[in-house]
Amino acid sequence: VKCEAKSALPKPKSNNSNCKKGSSEDKSKIAVGEECRADEQAFLVALYKYMKERKTPIERIPYLGFKQINLWTMFQAAQKLGGYETITARRQWKHIYDELGGNPGSTSAATCTRRHYER
Repeated sequence: VKCEAKSALPKPKSNNSNCKKGSSEDKSKIAVGEECRADEQAFLVALYKYMKERKTPIERIPYLGFKQINLWTMFQAAQKLGGYETITARRQWKHIYDELGGNPGSTSAATCTRRHYER
C-alpha cells in the first residue's frame, strides 16, 4: 500500500471504538454490535471499491497458514499499533499475525503478514 492509497480507506472513528470494549454510555450491547458491523461493512465496501479502481480487485480473501484472514481485524490491529510505517519500522508484524490467531511457531509469520497487508 502506497502512501497516497491510505487516504482512500476510512479510518476508524477513534481509538476508543466501541467495537473492542463496552462503553459506559447508555447504548445497549445490540446497538454497539450493529455499529461495529456497520463500520466493518463500510470498510470492506471501501476496500473492495478502491482495489477495483486501481485494477487489482480482491478476487479471494487471502489465507495466512490455513486460516482465512479477516481483513477488518487485520486493519484494526494495524491501526492500533500505529499504521504500516510504524509497524514496519518497529518490526511488529509478528504482533499482527498473533492477533489474527496464527500459529505461534511459524518462522515466516511476520513477512507473510506484511506482504498480505501490502497487497
